[in-house]
Amino acid sequence: MDINGNISKLTKKFEQNREKYHTLQEIVRSEIAEKTTGVKNSATDALLWLKRALNFIAVLLDLLVKTTDEVSVCASTAYEQTLRRYHGFIVKGIFSLAVKASPYRKNFIKALGKDRSESETLEDLRKYTDLLLENVNTLNQFYQETGQERTDKV
Repeated sequence: MDINGNISKLTKKFEQNREKYHTLQEIVRSEIAEKTTGVKNSATDALLWLKRALNFIAVLLDLLVKTTDEVSVCASTAYEQTLRRYHGFIVKGIFSLAVKASPYRKNFIKALGKDRSESETLEDLRKYTDLLLENVNTLNQFYQETGQERTDKV
């Protein structure tokens, strides 16, 4: 729901001026110029949380490709590396409970690949993850350069 909510906020901003907002960076730059990056429901804040969520997903999938660990282990490790520092006590507890509901690795890989072999699915995941990480890293660098990266907790 969080990811979809953030995508909706960015889409709404994009729809306001499709020519002006031809990249995500242009949306953020416009809010920097307007001094609205910190207002509630800003596109800058939505993209901040979206890139964090995508980073978590990318690290999770990367761990699934590079290890034989169960999904719950990969999810916990990815959470520690990406989102945990931004979450307060309550959200950390919710994540801890949610990870316990993770599917078994074998079932998860099979669901992702449908009729494909595990090795084919993992190869596709590797390609996807490499591209996703490249995009997330571009956004991370942009947020650092523009001073939009925040460390406050939710």
